[in-house]
Amino acid sequence: MRQALIRTDGKDLTFLAHSLKGSSAQIGAVRVASLSAELEEKGAKTDFNNAADRASLGDLLAEIEREAIKRENDKDKLKELSAEIGNLSVTRDTLKAKWQKEKELVEKVQTAKAEIENLKLAAEKACEALGLG
Repeated sequence: MRQALIRTDGKDLTFLAHSLKGSSAQIGAVRVASLSAELEEKGAKTDFNNAADRASLGDLLAEIEREAIKRENDKDKLKELSAEIGNLSVTRDTLKAKWQKEKELVEKVQTAKAEIENLKLAAEKACEALGLG
């Protein structure tokens, strides 16, 4: 699934998540099945051009891995993965904040552009009304 995420292959990611969901449910790994279902749903809706969205999927993958490692009772791997999840969460939050700022700037530019167009239209009408144009 990680490779599918790296390749930004949403179809493959959702297929693999769906498969893991079913397999996990069959062996009683309820938490893994639940996380896989969430990954399947989000993977189908994700904009892979959005880094924050991809980071969010990475968080889910890490959570799935953590649950699998818990079942293996590998404390070192679990500690390492927990640190990775923390880092991914920080990265996701940073990217989301950056995206939000960029979105606000784009909205301001679009508003200014619309205002300029309205002013141009008003100027043209004024020139026509005065016979200047």
